[in-house]
Amino acid sequence: MAKLEQRMEAQRLAQLGCSEREIAQQLKISPATAHRWIKTPIEADLAAAARKGQNTE
Repeated sequence: MAKLEQRMEAQRLAQLGCSEREIAQQLKISPATAHRWIKTPIEADLAAAARKGQNTE
């Protein structure tokens, strides 16, 4: 699953009431990454990546 798709899934699961720990386990990511993905809007990370010239996929 592409990173952006995983982020969208993490945010969807958070809206459904899943804990950060449950999301991390389901998506096989660290709890810290789950926390950041849930709390930071995707648009903000995309803008930061564009400024740095990084590929987001």
